[in-house]
Amino acid sequence: MPDPKPFQDAAIAAACASVQASNGSRRFLIADEVGLGKTVVARQVIKRLTEASRSTPLIVYYITNGQRVAHQNRDRLVDFLSDEDQKKALSKADRLNVIPLFELPKTDVVLYALTPGTSFPGQTTRLHAGRKEERAFLTALLGRAFPHLIRRLPEDAMRRNVTSDWDGLVRRYRGPVAALPRRFIRAFRAALAEQFGIPIKTQLPAAYDKKRPSRFVGQLRRALAHTVLIDRPPDLVILDEFQRYRDIISKKNCGDRLVRALFEPGPARRPAVLLLSATPYKLFATRLEENRGTEANREFFDLIEFLGGSQGIRLKQDAETAFARFGASLLAIAKNHNDPIETARLVAEASDVRDSIQKMLAKYLSRMEREPLSDHAAQTLALDAALDPADIRAFRHLASSFRPKHAWFALPFWLSVPLPAQTLGLRYMAWRDADMRRDAALVKLTEDARDRYRLPAKWPSPKLRALEPIIPPETLSLPWVPPSIPWWPLRGPWADIASDPKLLLFSRFKATPQSVAALTSLRVEAAYLARQGYERPWKTRRLQAGPSRLPTVALFHPSPFLVSATNPLFTQGVHAAPVRERVRAQLKGALKRLGIEIKGGPGKRSARRKPLWSLLAALDRAAGFSRLTNTGWTAAAGEDGVLLELVKQWHEAPKIEWISRREFDDLVTAAIASPGTIVGRALLRHFKDALSPDHYTGTVRLAWTGLRLYLDNPVFWARLPKGKPVRVLQRACIDGNLEAVLDEHFWMRRQSLPTRERGLAADLLEALSVTKGAFSFHGVNKERSPRIRVRCHVAVPFGSTDREDRHTATTATTATATEEQAPRSDELRNAFNSPFWPHVLATTSVGQEGLDFHTWCSRIVHWDLCPSPLELEQREGRIQRFGGLAVRRRLGILGETALAAQGAQESHGSLWNEVEGLANERYRDTSGLSPWWVLKGAAVNRYVFKLQQSRDIEKFNLLKEQRLIYRLALGQPNQEDLVEFLAKGGPALADKLRPLALDLSAFSRTQAASTGE
Repeated sequence: MPDPKPFQDAAIAAACASVQASNGSRRFLIADEVGLGKTVVARQVIKRLTEASRSTPLIVYYITNGQRVAHQNRDRLVDFLSDEDQKKALSKADRLNVIPLFELPKTDVVLYALTPGTSFPGQTTRLHAGRKEERAFLTALLGRAFPHLIRRLPEDAMRRNVTSDWDGLVRRYRGPVAALPRRFIRAFRAALAEQFGIPIKTQLPAAYDKKRPSRFVGQLRRALAHTVLIDRPPDLVILDEFQRYRDIISKKNCGDRLVRALFEPGPARRPAVLLLSATPYKLFATRLEENRGTEANREFFDLIEFLGGSQGIRLKQDAETAFARFGASLLAIAKNHNDPIETARLVAEASDVRDSIQKMLAKYLSRMEREPLSDHAAQTLALDAALDPADIRAFRHLASSFRPKHAWFALPFWLSVPLPAQTLGLRYMAWRDADMRRDAALVKLTEDARDRYRLPAKWPSPKLRALEPIIPPETLSLPWVPPSIPWWPLRGPWADIASDPKLLLFSRFKATPQSVAALTSLRVEAAYLARQGYERPWKTRRLQAGPSRLPTVALFHPSPFLVSATNPLFTQGVHAAPVRERVRAQLKGALKRLGIEIKGGPGKRSARRKPLWSLLAALDRAAGFSRLTNTGWTAAAGEDGVLLELVKQWHEAPKIEWISRREFDDLVTAAIASPGTIVGRALLRHFKDALSPDHYTGTVRLAWTGLRLYLDNPVFWARLPKGKPVRVLQRACIDGNLEAVLDEHFWMRRQSLPTRERGLAADLLEALSVTKGAFSFHGVNKERSPRIRVRCHVAVPFGSTDREDRHTATTATTATATEEQAPRSDELRNAFNSPFWPHVLATTSVGQEGLDFHTWCSRIVHWDLCPSPLELEQREGRIQRFGGLAVRRRLGILGETALAAQGAQESHGSLWNEVEGLANERYRDTSGLSPWWVLKGAAVNRYVFKLQQSRDIEKFNLLKEQRLIYRLALGQPNQEDLVEFLAKGGPALADKLRPLALDLSAFSRTQAASTGE
């Protein structure tokens, strides 16, 4: 993780001052705008609290709304520890109730990643029975706390739906329960009595209600959670993206025993609380959202009260008074802005009130924003979505098929969901109750059309047709994204693309991402595999490790000899030479050091051409790497008998004392263009132990299991020039600058990945190995027609076909997705954040706060308009983050200088280390936002659809205008009315109001203090 920038340092200092104060609330909010690195601030707060003199580990409860954000961030929070301590610090306990099953490790920090629904039953969800392991632990615990009591409970009270070896599961936990200290048992007894309000020893069985069995177990779970909070209270509670579960801090729940135990476990040990959220309160609420009430206003002031702790009520009253005065001043300025004298007086008055508000809140929160008054960070492009007669027919079919009470749903579904009659599925009531009428002329997807790739020339979806030109098949079919700084000119398929392949799409309905992803993937297949049919090409493999396939092994072999002996960037002594000549010179020197001669001239010797695998085996052996490669490949092969036999045959290759000119040319090609060598060398630039005995197996797995299987894709083979697989891939690696891509990717991932053993190789292996999944369309005659399964690979839906979503859906409302082998959200996020497939990620706005999608994406599509400027900021913040692709593309202007500087260094260093230094030197500002977050000319592209008879473009422009002034509405009732009223004043009024926007950043306060303002 990168070092904190100045604006982050200021927030860290302010947060630490608050949470370490002995006489304050010890509560602080980091509300930095989307993408500005709140996790970096939290990490440093943990580190500084750890560095304070302590005799026990710092216990951190890291609470998020779901495991998606937790998986992304938890490693980052403790990556200042050593590799060994990082493993220990991240507890395997994912809920409060199982924490006692794990010993407190001997580390400086212990971090528990929790979710409110599972750890605080009854707060954000209804009471339920939890996991079977949790119930088995509770059963064993009840057996110790109240011997013989468990026998008086109904047999299935705790077993629930477990059908096998329940008694064995309970026995497994009796040992850990027996090891619990007596104080824990006493606390558990007290918690049970308080939870049920009855004498537990005699009356607990009577509390069991057959009609509500889950509630009984849920109450037991609450009592256990309360016990854990008392026994192992946190030193620091981090609430990440808490706006999703704000009930945990709401005033109505302040008396709940679990909430009290979390935030106020006892007078002797009051935890620090750090809140993280870009949207902790509704900065802007529309009348539709709030039904002309003051909900957003109330949430904001309730949050202020929570931050104030014991002084919260007084703080809230003072804040309400100040914000009311501020709102009155803004309205007065708007009404009198044509009077320059009166306006000047009112602006001065409003400035004083604003300053008093900023001072009042300084102890409790910090919010850093990009330049909020400019919109240069994104450019808007309109997509013309012309209507077609087939579109009208599809709408009429849907509207006439719905029941009258649901007919009004037809328009929004038709506008948003491609093929809604086949896509919506059981989760949508209107579709579930519909009687789909027959229409032979309706454009639809059929099984035969899929199997033969006989797709309609136009789908009846104006938005889908408008989307196609910006993601053409020739771009989406690329195996990887081109680098921001090519090491040599891009050629072949990469030379002609007009834009980057990656695209992030936001929609309103969950059915839209599924349909868009499936139809987009199908379109790419049809463009390249039409002659082969739907199933057959995916059964053919060109890179299998069968008998006589040692050339394939050699292609993906990260040869330690070639990796360590060659560096295409190093140009010393051959400055003007092309890359092939550079590598030739390097290899000649390496062979000379091994005492191996290159023989040319007439005769059979010069014409000898040993297989590349034999040459590499002999050279690795001569360089002292034979044991390393044998051990690494054997471990990577596992139980693959065919590969193990190939590895054995490979390492039996005879020694060589000389090589021919033809063999030498093959070595040069392999050093430049073989994927295995490229992966090994790129990894070595960022991880110096990539060729060490402890980590070489991971390098082999990345090349063989990851990259080989990924590249063995029929779409890629159809897209690339024809030829023998080895030559085709080597040509592609050169044409597409694969090593430059991997160097850039590893540099970016190093900014966010912890420095652990898993590291870069395992991270990319996971991204390459993700099974993308599929989506099944219904037949139009839904009761009789079979499902039509379509692969999702180049484009995938995010979040709506997850395994975790399946578990929460009821049987009656199982959706239209074919969900076998469906990937998890964090796996898809990781894959999209690689330069490889998927290139299109389609999602809804729900639940995506805090997630990164910026690593290789700089384009976003607003499939459906968002209702408020706040959601616009949230959506675009997914790709406007540290070192995003738009920023790196702009920094490509430093490429020539960086390449020259890196070429003079003999060591294997990353080009992007050089770019980083040059960028910081030339573009860094005092805050640290530039160049890695904000950089002139580094704009993401946002796309908005221009439908006939639609006002979407005008609505979007209004959203952008409101975005410039909506921060003025903070703390005001009826925010939409206020923003619209202020916006009517035009540019002249906006210029007067902009300087009055609240600046709550700790960095601004630090700067003002240093300049004496």
